[in-house]
Amino acid sequence: MKYKVLSVLCLLALLLSLCSCDISETIDDPNDPANVKAANILGKTYVSDLSKDSFVFKVLNDGSLVLSGYTGSGDTLDIPETFEGKTVVGIENKALYGNKTVKRLIIPDTVKVIGNFSFMEAVNLESVKIGANVSYIGVSAFNGCSGLKTVEFKGTPETIDTKAFYLCSSLEKINLPSVKTIGDWAFAKCSAAKEIILSEGTELIEKYAFLKCFAAEKVVIPSSCKTIGQSAFFQNTALTDLQIAEGVETICRGAFEECTSLKYVKIPASVKVIEKYAFFTCTSLESVDFLTDIKELGKDAFRDTALKTVNAPEDSPIFDYVK
Repeated sequence: MKYKVLSVLCLLALLLSLCSCDISETIDDPNDPANVKAANILGKTYVSDLSKDSFVFKVLNDGSLVLSGYTGSGDTLDIPETFEGKTVVGIENKALYGNKTVKRLIIPDTVKVIGNFSFMEAVNLESVKIGANVSYIGVSAFNGCSGLKTVEFKGTPETIDTKAFYLCSSLEKINLPSVKTIGDWAFAKCSAAKEIILSEGTELIEKYAFLKCFAAEKVVIPSSCKTIGQSAFFQNTALTDLQIAEGVETICRGAFEECTSLKYVKIPASVKVIEKYAFFTCTSLESVDFLTDIKELGKDAFRDTALKTVNAPEDSPIFDYVK
């Protein structure tokens, strides 16, 4: 009996040690967005705090500032370019998380980084103007801003990260400058947006980026974009005008799956890979200009469509789907 008790105790100790290791790894995980501060992205460190007139800042080691909180009651927040003689260069994680008062947000040209979760669930926010020098918009920065209708970009952010504008269900259109990388789920479930226009300079659309944008009737993908990610436009059920420019090389799995209003698509000659389910269950799709000479299509790439007319090389595998 004594040995059994000892064995049980040893087993419990082992389990507890494993659990504690996992918890420690989670807390210290450098890739966890909660642990990646604006200062980290800027390559600087925090040295002190500064609070005055409803503004809360963190002071960086070069004397510049990162907005970390705001306690004002007005419905317009015009973040200053300078405060107490110091330049404002960033917005910290969760700076206005869950804010209920701000409706109009103006981010100055001096700001370079909008931190992770910075305005998440600011449900009364209606309009945002993003300054000319913002290069990074963080994970879930505006996630769940369900009242947000317009976003104006003065410049060209390099990255709009994961879920940055996820569930912005009142956003009227998505018209982006030459953002190099559009992250996973970045604009997913922006269900009111009528169009999705991406500018030259965009290189990568990550998976699920515009998933379930149900109202989007028009999508424009520029020649600079090489990859359309997995399920990037899944269930864009109102989509009728799809423009894929010459230059796109890969259309990933399920990229346009269940775009049930799409009747025509032109696949440019530059496309080298079309993965499985790319246009699966596009039930209204009747006509395709298939200009690429690829010899293999991913499984069920055009299955459950209504294809009747195809312009393609004679030996193209697209003909397998013609009714």
